[in-house]
Amino acid sequence: LNLSTKVNADGSVDLTWSKYTGSSFQYYGIVRIDGNGTPTLKAGQTPKVYFDSQSKTSYTDDGTGDLGKLVPGNTYSYRVYSYTEAALGGVSGVMPACEVGTILAVSNVKTVTIPAA
Repeated sequence: LNLSTKVNADGSVDLTWSKYTGSSFQYYGIVRIDGNGTPTLKAGQTPKVYFDSQSKTSYTDDGTGDLGKLVPGNTYSYRVYSYTEAALGGVSGVMPACEVGTILAVSNVKTVTIPAA
């Protein structure tokens, strides 16, 4: 997954990623952290923002959604994951819908700074 970001004049962030083309796809999940670093999604977690369409390859973080507020002047790091609920290659019990069982692909990390007001 190749992730690109663009910070807009209104302080929102457009995220665009390449389509996952492998097998077993169920979801894309977006993870955002404050500051520089590596946003991490682990098995058993459910990302705050996820999509169940393989053709959904963009999202705008405007600071009003599930990822939380965007503060002018602050830096944020993003990463996109492709995952399935199934624990591939292992034994799995019944998992809640949208919970990560196996991560299939991981994007590069993109870090942006929201322009100060």
